[in-house]
Amino acid sequence: MAFHRGDQVEIMSKEEGFQGSYFHATVVTKLENDEYIVQFKTLLEDDKPAPLRQVHTLDEIRPIPPEIPRKKFYVKQKVDAYEGDGWWVGTITGMEEAESEEEFKYTVRFQTTEEQRSFKLENLRVHQEWVNSNWIFSKRGRKKKGTA
Repeated sequence: MAFHRGDQVEIMSKEEGFQGSYFHATVVTKLENDEYIVQFKTLLEDDKPAPLRQVHTLDEIRPIPPEIPRKKFYVKQKVDAYEGDGWWVGTITGMEEAESEEEFKYTVRFQTTEEQRSFKLENLRVHQEWVNSNWIFSKRGRKKKGTA
């Protein structure tokens, strides 16, 4: 799959300490050898308050996953949790009861760090893998055809 200037994408980080995370970016330009310059939406340059630009290979880039509306998640369900300007892959390990739905939280264990944190529903999404231009979003391998 090829991406084009202006495409909204997610970058899978291979950097130590960031494995298992995805960051929103925009394709700036395509280079040779399936490489792209992207500009991140939430990550900034180290030395100035400007959006970070980096070169990434095609295997690190995927379209923005389609939204799968959810009213709740279940223990052992694989999810992405939004934290630190990106989406981190984890598994629901528990639920924290609350007096109102707005305060209800899910405990998520991150697969790369073994850390556990609590998240509100609005900061979670169904985990999806981009495989052969298809979104795979369940244990049963159901697919949603990609449209990027």
